[in-house]
Amino acid sequence: MDRIGSDEIHSPIGAVCLRFQDELNQYMSYDIGGECLADEVFAQMLVSKGYSNIVWDPYTCKSHKCLIERKNNKGYCKDCFDLQGREKGRWIFDDGGLDFGIDQVLGTKRSDSTIHIGLDIDGGTGTFAARMKERNVTIITSTLDLDSSFSHFIASRGLTPIHLSISQRLQFFENTLDIVHSMEFIGN
Repeated sequence: MDRIGSDEIHSPIGAVCLRFQDELNQYMSYDIGGECLADEVFAQMLVSKGYSNIVWDPYTCKSHKCLIERKNNKGYCKDCFDLQGREKGRWIFDDGGLDFGIDQVLGTKRSDSTIHIGLDIDGGTGTFAARMKERNVTIITSTLDLDSSFSHFIASRGLTPIHLSISQRLQFFENTLDIVHSMEFIGN
């Protein structure tokens, strides 16, 4: 066996958290909301066992507090990590334009149908998925970690991120998704 365990095959989703409790506890030993320590070898060992590592090194902000405080900076999505700001009321109400409230959208389904699972393309910090989760709908949120660790932030909200661009082939069978949502990325 090599020193990081890459010669073993592990289940890709979830099971590793149960099988490798000690490693998970060691990796999660930082202060919640504090700065994450960089340990490349340990992170790669976790990835080889099936964990999705949290790599903060390439980003200016290395904590949730920093992400929230950057709301006063200029630029795209600088305030989207502040869940008590702009994100707090997002997708709750119909704005009279092209933005519909989630309840209005869910109300358009046939009475004999259900909406259980969907995809949010370019889901920002996962607020659409969070609103749908409140209504018992599971949304997988696609994201690119541009300038911030969006995937980690979404996962920390108890939601399901998937790191991919719109040019990648989506691995969903036909008729699997009940709803697909897209933000600015495709339109702009």
